[in-house]
Amino acid sequence: MIRRTALLALVTLAVTTLGCGKPSAPVAECKGTVKYKDAPVAGATVTMQNADGSMIATGLTDDAGAFTMSTFFGGETYQGAPIGPVKVSISKVKSSGVTAPTDPNDPNAMAKAMEQYMKANGGGAGGAAGAPQSEIPPHYSNVDTSGLSQTIDADASKNSFDFVLTDQ
Repeated sequence: MIRRTALLALVTLAVTTLGCGKPSAPVAECKGTVKYKDAPVAGATVTMQNADGSMIATGLTDDAGAFTMSTFFGGETYQGAPIGPVKVSISKVKSSGVTAPTDPNDPNAMAKAMEQYMKANGGGAGGAAGAPQSEIPPHYSNVDTSGLSQTIDADASKNSFDFVLTDQ
């Protein structure tokens, strides 16, 4: 009887300590658009980080510049962003124009892909390739320098945000 009680207490403690894989903060559906120079920004990554940095939501813009946010937490993906104040970053880098090799185990195919990458990014034989170039002002790519923030409401109908980026 004592062993059964001890085992039950241990299982209860483990379940309450480990939880059920739910986010530590609730999330709510969130969507929006990104524009720069009066045009939608396709292929941009939108990131929303809660106040203590423990939860990060991401979204990818489509051809119309529209995005929906998802939060990956505890091995699960949740539709939405953490409820409460969030800092926002938006990044978009130019494509390198390099296609992945059909066989990554083929050294010749890998060498050809690396050569394409070096040429496309300003590198040469023995030279280093340049850093990926941003298609939007680079300060937007960091939550601490973007100047962008929002408050995610538990009512998803209030969570539609339009970000209009400028050169300042």
